[in-house]
Amino acid sequence: MIAIESEAHLQLTTFVCTGTPVPAEIESELATFYAGTPTLHTIWEFSGADLTALTAEKISLLAGFLKETSHSREGGRSALVFSMNQLVDLTDRLPSLAELEVHHGTIKIFSGLEKARAWTVGESAAQ
Repeated sequence: MIAIESEAHLQLTTFVCTGTPVPAEIESELATFYAGTPTLHTIWEFSGADLTALTAEKISLLAGFLKETSHSREGGRSALVFSMNQLVDLTDRLPSLAELEVHHGTIKIFSGLEKARAWTVGESAAQ
C-alpha cells in the first residue's frame, strides 16, 4: 500500500509505502503523480515496507519509466528512505538503484525520514 501526503507550501509529496509494494503499484503512483502538476520535491518512505518484490530487474524497469516521465521537476529533489536493515538487504540491488534518475533533479538515499525531509525541503522551508 502507498499512502500519499502532500504539502503544497513546501512543494513536497511524500509516498509512504507499507506492506509489499510491487513495481506496478509504484509505477501507477508515479504515472498519476506526473500526469498532474507534480510537486518539485518527493520523499519515498520505504522503511516500513517489505521490499522483496523489488528485484534489480524491476528497479531497472522503474528507472526507465522515471527517465521517460520525470519532466517538469527541474531542480527538484527526491529522497528514498530505507531502514538500515533494508539498506543491507539492498546491497545486491544498489547498481539498479543508481540507475534511478529524475530529469534535471537529484535523488539521494537516506536511513531516516527526518534527515531526508531536512535535505529535501531544507532550503524551501527556510524561505
